[in-house]
Amino acid sequence: LSAFRLFGPFSAVQLHSLLHIITWNVGSAVPPDDITSLLGLNVGDGNTDMYIVG
Repeated sequence: LSAFRLFGPFSAVQLHSLLHIITWNVGSAVPPDDITSLLGLNVGDGNTDMYIVG
């Protein structure tokens, strides 16, 4: 969970972003065709703002 602050002349706003970061590093194995489980798309509350895949 990251928090960013944007400062204006009269107020400050706090924004929260939820990141889901995954990597695939298992030797020469290829990632599965369906990456739903890797991304966690079928789990949780669905409030992820950004996915990072490496």
